[in-house]
Amino acid sequence: MSRRARVLSLLGVVPLVGLLALVVGVGTVALYAESRKNWTAYFLMERAMVVGAEVVVPLVAVALVGSLVLVFVAPRFDR
Repeated sequence: MSRRARVLSLLGVVPLVGLLALVVGVGTVALYAESRKNWTAYFLMERAMVVGAEVVVPLVAVALVGSLVLVFVAPRFDR
């Protein structure tokens, strides 16, 4: 695999990994808040959801575009 192919494949995969990490992080905060059952933990969960929602939308767009570019460029990797 050429260097260019590696860079393009990373550009298609990294946003998806970031999206997964973000969802796992927000889910962990939500599980923590549910286990503590107090208003401070629920406020922390609310703040994590707000920050997560602001980051997820652009990250989904970048992941979608990156994945489509990777699909269109993938046949060229065989040459």
